[in-house]
Amino acid sequence: MMRTSRLLLALAAPCVFAMPVHADETLHLSKCDAVTETDLHALAIGALMKRKYTIESDTPALIVAAQDKYKVEIAISPSTVEIRWQGTPGKHEYWIRNLKADMLWGLAE
Repeated sequence: MMRTSRLLLALAAPCVFAMPVHADETLHLSKCDAVTETDLHALAIGALMKRKYTIESDTPALIVAAQDKYKVEIAISPSTVEIRWQGTPGKHEYWIRNLKADMLWGLAE
C-alpha cells in the first residue's frame, strides 16, 4: 500500500507543478451585435501598440506583430477574435492573455 502511494505521488507531483500552456486566446462575441470587424481590428491594433509590438502585416482579417523574437497573429472574423503565437511561446505565453485583456477593456470603455 505504501509503495503504491509513493508511486502515485511520484507520478502526480510533476502534474501539480506544471504550468498549463495555452496555444491561443479566443474572444467569442456572438452576442455583441454592435461590435463590427472594423471595431475589433482597431481594438487589436490598439492592444498591440499598447504592448509595444511592431506590426509586420495588417489586413482586415489578420494582423501579424512581433516583439523581440516572438510573433503573434490576431485573426478577426465577424463574431470571433483569435490571438495566437506564430511558433512556440516559450516563457512568454501570458503575453497573448494580456492582449486579450487589453481588447476586452477596450470593448468595455
